[in-house]
Amino acid sequence: MKKIIKIILIILLFSLSSCELYKSWENHEIDKTMKERVSGHEIFWYDFGDFSDHESMDKTIYYIVQCVIRENVEAVETGEERIPGPKETWERGYGNCNGFSLLLANILFVEIGIKVSIVFSVLPEEEDTSSRTIVEGGYFNHTAIYYKGQVYEPQNGFPVDDYSICYIYDFNEIFIQ
Repeated sequence: MKKIIKIILIILLFSLSSCELYKSWENHEIDKTMKERVSGHEIFWYDFGDFSDHESMDKTIYYIVQCVIRENVEAVETGEERIPGPKETWERGYGNCNGFSLLLANILFVEIGIKVSIVFSVLPEEEDTSSRTIVEGGYFNHTAIYYKGQVYEPQNGFPVDDYSICYIYDFNEIFIQ
């Protein structure tokens, strides 16, 4: 029994060390920095297409990423610290996970009326979180979207279960309405 408890504690400590989970930006300097970067984006009103015939959220997100975003926007590592708005990502034709996430969130809202959240996370293969440091202690290395308990990869549209979520921001905190 003691071995089981030790194993559970080790697993719990390891998972919590990946990042600082679900902070409220009123209480933490890191979150104030993140709020400045992720909030204040205008909704990009554009006719992206008709997505009403997709029977599940998984298929809808996959279709939007593969047939709308990937057809018009090239995925590149931009090295940007700021997070470009969806219109900028669409018009310039390239973006990283930050731009893809905001663009995907924007399209889901404009075309279907669904509001998703944005998450800053740690990819499972990159537990060394030093690749992005936002103020001391604010580590993450990827941006994705979050809807009803599921994280979706913005660059391929697949649902993922193994991302450690560091920060989560609601649609209404990101976009000006």
